[in-house]
Amino acid sequence: SDEERAQLREQFQQRQREAAEREKEQENKVAEVLEKPQMDRLLGIYIQTAGTASLENDRVADALELSGQQKEEIAKAREESQQKLGEQMREAFQGGQGGQGDREAFRTKMQELRADADKQVLAKLTDAQRDAYEKMKGAEFEMPRRGFGGPGGGGQGGQGGDGGNRPRRPQRPGSDNSV
Repeated sequence: SDEERAQLREQFQQRQREAAEREKEQENKVAEVLEKPQMDRLLGIYIQTAGTASLENDRVADALELSGQQKEEIAKAREESQQKLGEQMREAFQGGQGGQGDREAFRTKMQELRADADKQVLAKLTDAQRDAYEKMKGAEFEMPRRGFGGPGGGGQGGQGGDGGNRPRRPQRPGSDNSV
């Protein structure tokens, strides 16, 4: 019902506000440890990984000097794009395919929708702000992909993040452990 959706939306927004508060606290703690060039690089990596969602981050918004109106327009454009993405996902999974349709076509469609959403959001910035935003990203950073079980893909009891290529513990003199 509409009432349930409104309640869910409010709960979601409350969780977003709480997450933003925790993020700000964590950022302040990190800023106590890192030097400015390190914080700038960390922000650039964040922007690269978060995409246009980073424009809702206070530090990014302040650095770009976003107006209140721009912040509202960006939030609205992002919300609309999230709704479109959600609709596409529901169609794919409820449209008789049960998630078993052409996954490559679905992935391509989602990438197109995300790219279009990014264009819509970035259109809310001035040329100078777009240039500054691109500069803030810094050198390209490729986030390592993690397979099932985390680094190394071994899961619990796996070989670990270094692929098991670490030195073995020294044997006790006289022990016959051939492991």
